This record gives sequence, C-alpha cells and structure tokens, in this order.
Amino acid sequence: MNSEVTIVVMLLGLATFVGIGLLVTNLLERRRTRALMEHGTSLGFRQEPVLPGELDGFASATEVMNIGRRHQARNILRREVPPLDVVLFDYRYTVGSGKHSNTIDQTIAVFRSTRLRNPPFVIKPEGFFSRVGALIGVQDIDFDDSPEFSRKYVLQGPDEEAIRAFLTPARRDLITSFDRLFMQAHTGCFYFWFDRKRTRPAELQAFFEKAFTIYSAFAEPDGDPA
Repeated sequence: MNSEVTIVVMLLGLATFVGIGLLVTNLLERRRTRALMEHGTSLGFRQEPVLPGELDGFASATEVMNIGRRHQARNILRREVPPLDVVLFDYRYTVGSGKHSNTIDQTIAVFRSTRLRNPPFVIKPEGFFSRVGALIGVQDIDFDDSPEFSRKYVLQGPDEEAIRAFLTPARRDLITSFDRLFMQAHTGCFYFWFDRKRTRPAELQAFFEKAFTIYSAFAEPDGDPA
C-alpha cells in the first residue's frame, strides 16, 4: 500500500470516527431533551422555542449571558404562576480560542417577579483569583457575623449598604447551604445556576426546588404562589 492510499484510508477512518461521535452525541442530546420535557411537563412547565423576550433586558446585564461566544440556549421550559415567571434552560458558551478553547454547559434557572425587590448583586464561589483580586482592591463584601458565607462566596454589587441590609443572616445561611452556587440578582429577577453543571433530567425537580427556596426567601412575604 503506497503512502497516498494510506493517507486516504487514515482520513476516511478519522472521518468515520468523528461522524460516529457526532451521531452518538446527537442521539444523547435528543434523549436528554425528551427526558427534560417529560419531567418539566410533570412540574407544570411548557416547552418554549426561544428565551422569552421579557428576559432580554435582564440578560443583557447578566454576566454569564455575555461571556465568551457561540452562546446557545436550548431545552427551554417555562412556568407562569402570576406574578411569578420561571424559566429553566440549558446554556452553552465557549471561552478561549484554538487549543485553549473550552465549551461550558450548565443549566440555569431564572425567576422573575414583581415581589423581588432586592438590590442588584452577584454571588459566585470564592477561588484563587478572587482572593488575589481582593488583595488588590476588587470588591468582595464580607460579613463578620457570617464567616462561612464570606469564605465560600464572593459578593459584589453597586450599593453595598442596601445589599448588607437585604442579605439578612437567614438569607446568608440559605445561600451558604449550597456549594458552587452562582447567582446574579436584579431588581425583579434573578439568575441561579451551579458551576459548569448541567442538571440531569431526573434531578430537574430538585434543581427547581433549590432555586425556589431562594425565591421564597427573597420575595416579599405577601402570598407567594406555590
């Protein structure tokens, strides 16, 4: 077998391998979509083709929705029980380039309600770079009476006084009970997800319930819908 034939055979083998990989990935994603829709329907959600337009203003101000490139929202589920509007979706984006590119998948919950009257803030896990940032003056709001909260999470926002007043000890304790939580809160809306984690379909209810505990703790206590 000459070298040209060998190269052709190798290329055909590589193409076949890649094709099989893409086929398997596509089948798994279809299976995931079906399972998510089934579990979502049982929880009172309906499937949506795209993210609701009502979220556009919030999304443009939400860091995770603007990081990197190749943003893709799929498996979108929505449940409306006025005044509460909940959207769950898988979100993918790519950071870096070339050999250093990395595609990130995670499941995000968005809760929107007129009863969410909190100040804007961001919560994300404490890490090496955030600790270095704190040394050079990057904002991280700490609480002397919540050392575990301050150890686990970075807290940032434009109105520190309002944030401190809103995040009562009970609310801080609730947030501390979660691991690797990311959250960006706007007045009237918050985004909730776990670090680079896609929720398994069988765990969709548990994921929704975790986000709902945050909503229940944050919302004004005047007859929240179940």
